[in-house]
Amino acid sequence: MDWLVPLQLAVAALLVLAQFPAIRRHWLENREEAARGWRIAGYYLAFCITGLVIVIGALISAAKPTHTFLAGCVFFIAWIVLGVSWMLKVSPKPKTSGAPRIVQPLHAIDILAMVVIALSLPFLLSL
Repeated sequence: MDWLVPLQLAVAALLVLAQFPAIRRHWLENREEAARGWRIAGYYLAFCITGLVIVIGALISAAKPTHTFLAGCVFFIAWIVLGVSWMLKVSPKPKTSGAPRIVQPLHAIDILAMVVIALSLPFLLSL
């Protein structure tokens, strides 16, 4: 079993390395669009880290860690869904097909995620 974690890390590293030729080709074809994509990915990463900091901060000071963990999972899933929805709205749209309906300014998924965040955040911070 001790060899399983290094094997998983090696597979993950190979998957990341396999993307470099496509990233380089995209950069050479359209630098402005590639830079915009990297900026969007950076904003999304910062968004995810912010959600993790909120959940970890609540877990550190929790009186009931089990309840806090469950509330944190619900909060973080809704947080990620809201971030993915935002990322779909600001990312470049494909030129060949129409944009999906989720790209509307305020979709039902956005509203649902915001409601779940609004309900779980006070519960998460009070535990």
